Amino acid sequence: MVQGSSSVPPGAKRSSTSLYRDSLKDKANKEWVEVIVEALKEDIVETKKIAISGKRKADQPHSCLHEDDIKGLAKAVNGWKTLKFGAAIGFVVILAGAIAQYYALTDKTEDTAQDVKQVTESVEIIKGEVQAVAGAMDEHLEQYEEQKRTADIEKAVELQAISDIVRAAIEETSSRRRPK
Repeated sequence: MVQGSSSVPPGAKRSSTSLYRDSLKDKANKEWVEVIVEALKEDIVETKKIAISGKRKADQPHSCLHEDDIKGLAKAVNGWKTLKFGAAIGFVVILAGAIAQYYALTDKTEDTAQDVKQVTESVEIIKGEVQAVAGAMDEHLEQYEEQKRTADIEKAVELQAISDIVRAAIEETSSRRRPK
């Protein structure tokens, strides 16, 4: 991927998390390159110093003492380079591990945020369905109560009619039995 480019297509909105992640990625890449460049600059400076020192010693008249000095200096330079190279590799490995860990944690955080959003949406849907079922149950209970009231009223009217008929029959029977 080209530095400065994004995984988000043009015209699409980016989340603050992806902007932050891209910013950190660019910053980490810059810092890594700067560290490597500084290490290389130091190596070049050290190499120039050694070359100049070696040239001066080579220009001097040859003697056994100078040969021993040059060999000792060569051993020291090789040891320094090996130590520096090992330290640079160790730093790069640690830096790469830290960057990989950061991106793994960022991905898990984004996954968790998406899961929370999905659960919230599901809860809202279920809440709406529960409210719809509760409304339907209330309506059904109201209809049932209305039907029950209507049936009670009809039964009361019927009982009143029977009571009126029985009362009329009793009055008629009593009026026949009474002497006139």
